[in-house]
Amino acid sequence: MKKAISVESLLDAILSPCYIWKKTANGQIILEYANAAAKDVTDGKVTTLIGLPLEKVQEQNPDIQEIIKQVFVTGKPQKRERTYTYITTSKTRDLLAEVSKIDENHVLVITHDITLQKQIEKELHSLTERYQRIINSMAEGLSIEDKNGYLIFNNRRTLEMLGYKENELLGIHWEKIIPKDQLEKVKSEAAKRPLGISSRYETELLRKDGTRIPVSIAASPMFDRQGNYAGNVVVFSDISALKESEAKLKEAQRKLKEQKDEIELYLDILAHDLRNHLMVALGYLDLLHKEKLPPPADTYLAKLRGSVTNTITLLNNIAVLLKKGLQETELQPTNLWEIINTSINTVKDLFKNRTITFINHNITEKDIVLANSLLNEVFLNLFTNSVKYTPNDPVIIEVAKEEKGDYLLIVVSDNGSGIPPEKRKDIFERFGRFKKEGHGSGLGLFIVKSLISAYQGKVWIENRVKDDYTQGTTFKILLKKAKMTNNV
Repeated sequence: MKKAISVESLLDAILSPCYIWKKTANGQIILEYANAAAKDVTDGKVTTLIGLPLEKVQEQNPDIQEIIKQVFVTGKPQKRERTYTYITTSKTRDLLAEVSKIDENHVLVITHDITLQKQIEKELHSLTERYQRIINSMAEGLSIEDKNGYLIFNNRRTLEMLGYKENELLGIHWEKIIPKDQLEKVKSEAAKRPLGISSRYETELLRKDGTRIPVSIAASPMFDRQGNYAGNVVVFSDISALKESEAKLKEAQRKLKEQKDEIELYLDILAHDLRNHLMVALGYLDLLHKEKLPPPADTYLAKLRGSVTNTITLLNNIAVLLKKGLQETELQPTNLWEIINTSINTVKDLFKNRTITFINHNITEKDIVLANSLLNEVFLNLFTNSVKYTPNDPVIIEVAKEEKGDYLLIVVSDNGSGIPPEKRKDIFERFGRFKKEGHGSGLGLFIVKSLISAYQGKVWIENRVKDDYTQGTTFKILLKKAKMTNNV
């Protein structure tokens, strides 16, 4: 016949400490039994407590006393998590105590050591609090959406930006905070998320009061451990100040352009009208010149005509400098042949009393360079200088070109008095060589160099006849080629 398994044998097989409390005939509750696991956690000292009353054994744990007494009275099992101090070892542990009634006179207490679990929970809680503090201290708004687009987390900045209180945004679909005219744009961006694509873009959000706030959004998808799409992390940056600054900048740029346009208009009117008046005066001086006035009237007339011519040149140069300062140099395909011919006609009008011969060797209508309409001033100044610094007629000005890969080398030569090599160093500086010698304004070649530099080209001087600067000057200009367009 098989021997019956005792309760003690069953309890000893349980890995958690177990205790049986017995109510005696006089109503006292004593410790009747402790299993093997209970002996292990007390270093075997629990056996010294067998037969002692509840108040003695649980002297340091009054709440355990109360639970055991309640279960004896009510018969209802109870669970309680608490910090427990063992009377035998003075060790403190976190325990989960399960108390249940066996019969009228016995209660079973099973304890589970949850110290490690509590420690992990505490550390996780501390870690969660730390990350929440970091997230809530962010200058940007941060929200988390589930895979269906419902908001499940919003940091403090998100609530501040949108004017909501805590939890008011939870469970709201993101479409509720997007203006209708922005929905299609945001939907298009949101469709990228399940595909694993992050993106940045600008849009607007709706505040609780219905007003709009411009934001920059950085959104990234989230996936679970199995790789399934789980939702999105969305970071919002308030760009109201940036948009306001952009608007102010655009308005300032608009006003500045209006002012520049107005100044340029007045400048054109001033230069045009003054030039016309001076050209009329020049015409009458030419008529007087034909009358062959006697000396010294003929000398005075020649000086007067030279002064008027210089004034026209100065007026042109000042107008060019002011325009260059007012405008950005916008480069465009420019017909070199047309520019040179315009400059030739202008110089002939200015110096009707001189014999001027222009020789165009090979420049054609197909020669297009990267410049703008101010290129005319380059050749006008070069041709004018050739006339001024050629003492005897005829004045011979030759123009030619050479192909230099992506560039055109334009060569302008004259038969003037030439420029000594030692004086070429600062000839392109403002108020350079000619001003120092008392001729003109000293701005012409400065304008030439400034414009050619703006066109990303180069200009320099050589002798027309090698080793003899007195036989005339050659200016060489390197300009980028451009393709011909319908407008050129």
